[in-house]
Amino acid sequence: MTQAKDRLLKTALAANLVLATTSGLIAVFAAPAVASVTGIGLPWLIAALGVGLLTFALGIGWTLLRLRLDLALLISVLDIVWVLGTMPLILIPGLLTPEGTVLVLILAVAVDLLAAAQLAGIRAILSAGAPE
Repeated sequence: MTQAKDRLLKTALAANLVLATTSGLIAVFAAPAVASVTGIGLPWLIAALGVGLLTFALGIGWTLLRLRLDLALLISVLDIVWVLGTMPLILIPGLLTPEGTVLVLILAVAVDLLAAAQLAGIRAILSAGAPE
């Protein structure tokens, strides 16, 4: 793949890698504070979510190094599933604190934008005639 046609996908994956890694580290190392701010009240659940995010970040990093379109598509689908999975947290009153609702909403919007950028990057590569 040439650099011009894969730039959008690489940039979106790199941003997703930063977001997933940062979120995962915060969730693991500040689980009690995150649980308190969000109103979830289960620090072990926040820490487990952080471990999952760090594992996801490893997959993103692997995909970024190899730039495999099938894995980039899988990451994009998983991002969309994440966004859909956060909807009940945002829409059901009282599940989260107001601060937690804002935090989850901001993260969901960021992940949604990254998924859209990744999909646009995949589409750009495919329309340019990449063999994958």
